[in-house]
Formats: sequence, structure tokens, C-alpha cells
Amino acid sequence: MKFIRSGDVAEMNSLQIVGNLGSMKLLRPLVKYSKDELLKYDEDHHLDFIEDKTNFEDDTLRNRLRHHVVPLLKKETTHLVKNANHFSESVALLSKCQSDFFDSLPSPINFSKALRGKKEDLARLNTHEAAAFFDYLIYKKWHQRIHFDEIDLNKNVIFNKENFQLLFYQKYYYLINRNELAVIDPKKKLVKLNEKFSLNGKKYLITQDEKSQKLAGYFYGEKAKYLEVGSLPQGSTLKLATGKQTKAKKKFAENGIPLALRPYCLTVWQEENPVYVESIYQNQEYNPNFVRYNVYIYF
Repeated sequence: MKFIRSGDVAEMNSLQIVGNLGSMKLLRPLVKYSKDELLKYDEDHHLDFIEDKTNFEDDTLRNRLRHHVVPLLKKETTHLVKNANHFSESVALLSKCQSDFFDSLPSPINFSKALRGKKEDLARLNTHEAAAFFDYLIYKKWHQRIHFDEIDLNKNVIFNKENFQLLFYQKYYYLINRNELAVIDPKKKLVKLNEKFSLNGKKYLITQDEKSQKLAGYFYGEKAKYLEVGSLPQGSTLKLATGKQTKAKKKFAENGIPLALRPYCLTVWQEENPVYVESIYQNQEYNPNFVRYNVYIYF
């Protein structure tokens, strides 16, 4: 009956005495007792109980199995409930061993609307174990059941499953929930110093002060009350300390940032020149009159 609904081990074994329901604990203290045992106990002790009427309908195959096949199995196999409990306990133990092992691996970090980790941290996993790791990671982060078949960590490829994208680029892996990606605004906007602002689904604060919030980066530039921010257009160049220009895509590649995430990296301009690009670049021109700007990000 469980196979009709799902082949996912965790879902098939979801009926536990102590389980989870979101952030809450869900208790099922009577789960090891059969329905017949519970009904007899209620009747013997004159306890009120409620039965779900939909369970008595024969409109689904699962209900027909429950009504006509399972009773025959119970007659022929008196230890059916005991076997089911043993199966549940065994699977729960194996699942815990798996989750403990995956939790022992270095955790990925939040990076520009994605989870990012190093491929070398997963080097000991084979293709099936790597697939199970990302299944586990998605459920742990987003509480959604996804099943990857095989994942080869040595290939820079992209895997798409429902609303998730898993990609490998340079020495990193990136796990992206496409439902969380904001639509990129191609227009630049003017923001005031020391005031929070939102850009492409992320919140920032640019200030000359030090804050306790996570520092995304910093840069030096001319003193100003307002700064121009936005998403760096493709084909842009960045000025080096030598005065020469380098292609922005080269800097993105050097820092292992894939094409899909580059538009989500905050860019700051002064006098039409990029002076800061999140995670890859800060102004390299020296001027004694420049001041330091700190860029803070809010998750």
C-alpha cells in the first residue's frame, strides 16, 4: 500500500512514535497497535472514538486493498503488525545513520540566492551517495521530496528536478530553488547611504560605519550621500590597478560564480564606472580622498 503512494523510504516510514511536523513535534504513542486492538480497547473501556468515513469507501485501490486483501493477510500472517513495526524501526535506524553521516560533511553556505559548497567536501561519495546527499539537503532546507538518480561530481553539468537546479562550476556545487529567484531588474537605482534597500530579492545596507550584520564586502570610492546600484550587464569590463580593463566574466569565472547567479551579484557604480561587484571586485584605483564603504547583506 505504501508503494502505491510513494517509493520514498522516508515517506513510507513517516509514521513514527515521535515525528516532526514543520517546527513542531508530532506524537503518535499508539502507532504500534493494530486498529483491531485499539477498537477492542475502546469498546472494553467504553471510550468514545471517531472513525474516518472515507476509510470505509471502496473508491480507491488503496482502500480496496485495506478492506479486502489486508484482512486475509492478517489471517494467514498473525505477526504482520509485529513485522511492520520491526521494518519501521530498522528503516528509522538506517535513515538516522544516513542523516548523521550527511550532517558530518561540511555544510554549504548561503550564497547569492543559492546554497554553495565545495566539491572536494563530497569527494568520498559515489554517484548514488551524492544523489542521496542532495535529496537530503533539499528536504532539510526546503522540506520538499526530490529524487536525483546519479550525480557525477567530476562533471561540470546541470541537473534540473522540478523547481530545483543543481549545477557544478569550477570547484563548487550550487543548489538553487528557482521558486526563490527574483526577476532581475535591469535598471540601475539610486540608494541612500545608511538606508536598507532591496535588489533582485536580496536586502543590503551600504554605510561607512561598522555593523554587526554580515559583511558582504567593501570598496573605496568618492564620498557621496547616494550611490547607484544594480545588476552588472553582460559584456561589462572592470578597471584594474594598472588602469587596464578586464572582462567581468573573467572575474566571475575566477571566483567560481556560474552564469545563472551573476545577475544577482550587487554592483555599485560611481561616475558610470563599477567600483564594487559582489564577491568578485572592488575598486582598485587609489586616491587619498577616497572613503571606505561597507556592504552588509540581510538574509
